[in-house]
Amino acid sequence: MKLIKLEIEDYKSIKNIEWTLNQNITCLVGQNESGKSNLIDILDLLVPTKFDTLTYDTFTNRSSERFLNAQIPYIKAIFEVSNKTRKLLIDKLAPYNQQKNQLARIKDATHFVMQTEVTANNNYNYYFENETDVFEFPYLIPNVSHYPAALKIINEFQTKIVRLDGDYVDQFELTVQQVTSNSMPNSGLIKLMKLAGVKDFAKINPEPRILSKYLSQLNKRLDSNFTKKYYSQDRSVQLKIVHNSGKLFLEIEDDTKAEYAIHERSDGFKYFFGLLIEAASISNSKSDVIFVLDEPGSKLHPSGQKDLLKYLEELSENFRVIYTTHSPFLINRLFPNRVRILERHSGKGTIFKNKGFSKNWHPMRSALGLSISDSFYYSEKALIVEGPEDIIFLGSLINMFNVNKEIDINTDIFSFIDSGGEGNLPSMVQIMIEENRPIMVLMDSDSQKTYNKIEKKSKSLKSGLLVLNQVSDFKESAISIEDLLPKELLRSSVNGYIKELIEDESLNLIKDKSAELTNIDMDNSIYKDSIAPFIKDNFTNPSKMEEEWSKEKVPISKVGIARKFDQTINHSSFDYERYKGEFKFSLKLVKTVILKLKLKG
Repeated sequence: MKLIKLEIEDYKSIKNIEWTLNQNITCLVGQNESGKSNLIDILDLLVPTKFDTLTYDTFTNRSSERFLNAQIPYIKAIFEVSNKTRKLLIDKLAPYNQQKNQLARIKDATHFVMQTEVTANNNYNYYFENETDVFEFPYLIPNVSHYPAALKIINEFQTKIVRLDGDYVDQFELTVQQVTSNSMPNSGLIKLMKLAGVKDFAKINPEPRILSKYLSQLNKRLDSNFTKKYYSQDRSVQLKIVHNSGKLFLEIEDDTKAEYAIHERSDGFKYFFGLLIEAASISNSKSDVIFVLDEPGSKLHPSGQKDLLKYLEELSENFRVIYTTHSPFLINRLFPNRVRILERHSGKGTIFKNKGFSKNWHPMRSALGLSISDSFYYSEKALIVEGPEDIIFLGSLINMFNVNKEIDINTDIFSFIDSGGEGNLPSMVQIMIEENRPIMVLMDSDSQKTYNKIEKKSKSLKSGLLVLNQVSDFKESAISIEDLLPKELLRSSVNGYIKELIEDESLNLIKDKSAELTNIDMDNSIYKDSIAPFIKDNFTNPSKMEEEWSKEKVPISKVGIARKFDQTINHSSFDYERYKGEFKFSLKLVKTVILKLKLKG
């Protein structure tokens, strides 16, 4: 059963949040005390034994009506139930309900729900449901005394939360008695020994001479079962579990031939190593798993944080990952929809600011405490663009072309830099040139004056240091990057974003007008000559006066459209082959970036 949504009210700093968990990687960014830890703490509570022990005095928001009424927070967790899981649940719960026809109703359920308090619509805490029916727990499991056993079975199928806390890094040294009694089953050392093949710790003979021989054989299996299989970062590393003075501890040898106890290594290394062990320990898990990491790179050098981000990308191929960070080096800006900004609002408590990439990534930079100059140090090569929508469009295209084998590049070796508008391009270029780093500038095709200024600068520099392109270099009639994209996909992205704006009442549909853009047939500037006029003709903006709205040249955010486009083409269901021919202009652009910045896979 896969956790897909959380509804939270009055939990510590959180007054009201709905969190849809639909990404393989989610990065939570926010200033201290914004509520990041509170949000991920809730994931630990999604086990019946913890869920039923919440108390109002510890967990309820102190400024809420619930606290005054001594009520616990409202937490609702919704799990998606697969066909296979439904069948297994019916079989395993059969001993707890003799009325087989009642229990069989689970086969009609699409979701399992657990919530902390009853509501007007539901007077039970655990239930299955579909679009039309609810199958409450008393109906499925009539005997109340059977609830704990039944919930334990259901919990076996729920999303597993794997969380590494700070103490984990110190659990690679145990006494022999702690090992033979297996009294610390969640320690790193015990998990490593299990990976090496230990099944019954009680059978380990503590007599020093026999134990030494046992560990010798165990270390050979540890090398083949874990080190060579999972620790690819340094092939010279060898792990050994060593016995000394009644203690077992992990020792590491590298290409210097020096031997170090793991407690002598940095906390950053131990944390990263612990993450590898956890991933290896559940590599064969058939359950949905979410790794929850609070500030995973806090003790790593920036280069180590980049390595960690690469590993999180690999980890997300098999598991979901949610992590918090204050570091720009742990944010992949090619995937803006992964970033969720958390902010502490004076009236609303902890809230999501979903569009962290808007306004030149200002919400994200503000949450990280960064100035724009900090972004200059991301990579040795850079592509400078006019606005944040260019970053999102290009990032999503690069990812899609990578996945579909049209290109093969390492996206970590270059950075996108948003200049904040065409007028800022010359000064941004000057700053980057002073850093003496290769850059490419991509600009729209509607400002010859700015183009001439940058071109003149380019001719005065060493060849290849500054490369300049306009969008029209890739399609003669194109003005902006939107003009290089498949029109049908862009149209659906516009309509998806319009729907969001209508739902949150940012736009109001004019009576008898169309809520959907039905056709894009312009061959020049799609946004200026097709999208913008459609919005102006069919909608009003309740936040703007009529005169102000009539003068609006950019009536809806290009960033919002780009975000929808990214979601479409990088969704698992997207049929690339169907649109392959229509991506020829954007593929030409991406290949030019690769060629001129000399990017390699």
